[in-house]
Amino acid sequence: MHNISFRFIVKTKNINLYLAHTHIISIEIQTMSTTLSFIAQDMSIYFGIPMFIFGVIGSISALIVMLSLQTFRKNSCAFYLIIMQIYNLGELLTGLLSRILITGFKIDATGTISFYCKFRSFIITPFTITSVTFLCLATIDQYFATCSRPSWQRWCNLRIAHHLTIFFCIFWFLHAILYLFYTDVVTYPGTNLTYCSSPNSAFVNYHNYVTVIILTGFLPIFILITFGSLAFYNVRHLNYRTVPLVRQELDKQLTTMVFLHILLNFVSFMPYTVCNTLLMIPQLANNSNLRFCGTLSSLFFHMFYAVRRIYKNKAK
Repeated sequence: MHNISFRFIVKTKNINLYLAHTHIISIEIQTMSTTLSFIAQDMSIYFGIPMFIFGVIGSISALIVMLSLQTFRKNSCAFYLIIMQIYNLGELLTGLLSRILITGFKIDATGTISFYCKFRSFIITPFTITSVTFLCLATIDQYFATCSRPSWQRWCNLRIAHHLTIFFCIFWFLHAILYLFYTDVVTYPGTNLTYCSSPNSAFVNYHNYVTVIILTGFLPIFILITFGSLAFYNVRHLNYRTVPLVRQELDKQLTTMVFLHILLNFVSFMPYTVCNTLLMIPQLANNSNLRFCGTLSSLFFHMFYAVRRIYKNKAK
């Protein structure tokens, strides 16, 4: 009887120690989550605001420089870059600015106002995807321009560039209309907390896997790396062809500009795409460290639209 009582006391102590240890771990996790939230908030303010200001100024100055050069206005690759620049400016004014307000200052009307939730999703999506689309078109165009085959070089002209610009601008605008119908303010299950998402689970999966991971993630990265490498290889062999010197210099300049944008795209888009892909895994969806990395990668994602000093330096 005494042994049974002793064992019961030992087991009770072990349970109490386990519960106390679990409680301590829970407190530590909550403290870490709160700390990471404050860090993300400070990063959004002290890193996001300067990036927004310099990004807007840089975008406007880049547009002025490129539009003032007649050589660029008559080149299809430069035309794609100009259109991309316009959409970059729109993404900064809609995407990055709202991200600073939501994460940095905790001003989030998307979780309470249905119209603003729909409108923000509708306006940000085409700016983001269209900008990356025109960078891909500029990269492909520059690859064709530096090819040795005349039949492929014929694809590089302003008429085709104008037609593709109209097509993709309309196409991505129509694609964004889906967000007006399927995005709304929804409530967390079992709570009174609201956030901007979609009550349609199929559309949520479409947005996460198609729009975020494919259309603005791995697909453009693959296109940019493939055609950018081929264009860079072609430029390295331009001296051995019967190409006018002026054309050689212009192709080298445009290829360098495109190649620098590809590097910037990879650095800013890859962490964002990887973090979002990992957050799709149910076991990792509530990981505080991963969500913190996702918030930081979102800021680096907007860095692609903010850094635009390349044009000015290369155009001189």
